[in-house]
Amino acid sequence: MKTILCISDTLNDFKEISQGHAVYFFPITQLKPSQHSFSLFEAAFENLSKQLDLKQIDLIIAEYVEALPLVYFIRRAGFYCPAVLIPHTNAYPLNILSYFILLKCYAHVEDIILCGSENAVVAYKKMLAINAKNIATFGIKKDFVPLDRAYCRNELQLAKNKKILLFTGRFMNDKGLETLLSIYSSLLKCSDQAIQLIISTSHIDPIYYNALAHHTQNVIIFYRLTRAALVKLYNAADIYVSCALSIFETYGKSPLESIACGTPVIVPEWDGFPYYMTPERGSLIKVNFNQEPFASPYQFATLNSSDCIEKIITGLERESRIESILPNWAYYDDSIRQIKDLINVLLSKPSAKKFLKPFEKDKQAINLSLFSLSIKAFFKFYEINNIEDLILKNNQRAFSNEFSQGAKEILRMLHHEIFNWMDSCHKKVEEVREKEVRV
Repeated sequence: MKTILCISDTLNDFKEISQGHAVYFFPITQLKPSQHSFSLFEAAFENLSKQLDLKQIDLIIAEYVEALPLVYFIRRAGFYCPAVLIPHTNAYPLNILSYFILLKCYAHVEDIILCGSENAVVAYKKMLAINAKNIATFGIKKDFVPLDRAYCRNELQLAKNKKILLFTGRFMNDKGLETLLSIYSSLLKCSDQAIQLIISTSHIDPIYYNALAHHTQNVIIFYRLTRAALVKLYNAADIYVSCALSIFETYGKSPLESIACGTPVIVPEWDGFPYYMTPERGSLIKVNFNQEPFASPYQFATLNSSDCIEKIITGLERESRIESILPNWAYYDDSIRQIKDLINVLLSKPSAKKFLKPFEKDKQAINLSLFSLSIKAFFKFYEINNIEDLILKNNQRAFSNEFSQGAKEILRMLHHEIFNWMDSCHKKVEEVREKEVRV
């Protein structure tokens, strides 16, 4: 029997994954970026080391970016075992990138990052040379199934004579809601059809919501629906639409839920979305890379609004439901099975053995050959020569929202490097599909 350390906010997803092994659960809380500090992470590590003999750990499962610094502190103290990392994000912006750099400098050969698309896998491998695997973390539940649209609208007391556009997800600035609300306003003016935009959210950023509140007067907003009600809402809609150019997501769960309910989706040609989009499931919206940031200091891409409007109008004219069958990888049960299998295989490898190293002090020069060109430029701009420098810059809030023109250029380079790789991976997938069609 092996000992697994799970670092997360809940053990729920890991109970089945870790069956047959001894499990120690160390709870963490998801924090705002402004709350991140290495003194806080080090205090959490000291608390962990008092509760558990770190020499006993055979495998670490670290969920969320807040868990990554704890893995670093465990390794800095000399305790090395494989880590399965589930960050639910890309290695961007700078504070998140710095955590992955720490783990690359204090790596175990069998470390692996789990992310939701081959697009994201390519980006992780190219930027950080850390092994990554495409597993949807965590997939959608089997509850999302097609239901009668008229019945669902009646149950939710929604208009029967309007076309419904639906967005579900966090009400935050990386979700492109400012763009979506602007597009909806344009649709109300130019479309002959009566259209209703509905937003269903489980998390609202108060500052962002207040800034957009005057644009939501014609919008229906649901907050924290039950899953049963959310399934009905997907089925009540004519189209699911997202304008999210999120720098964090690697595949997008909400569009999958919509497809599973038989409702077509219109999403940006961005992140992991293209990985599972086909013409039968909906449309991809054109996206442009920019020289200057948009909406936040980290977003260097904008949606082609006219293309989005055109595709919504075309989609609404079809009045069609879509085939709701998704591949097994999209579902929660399958993702749990895949992770469980991965862990059992990993723990059986001779190369996955744990080992001890002398306590390290972070003064050794960073091996630049481990990293991509944009990360090397990041090191040079911020004068980072070793891990001690990287942590010091973090503690000084050097990677905050106050960016010089030079820092913006570093951000832009990193941004475009990540998402160009994702885009190139998408194009390769499309080329394979075209060849299959010709054959």
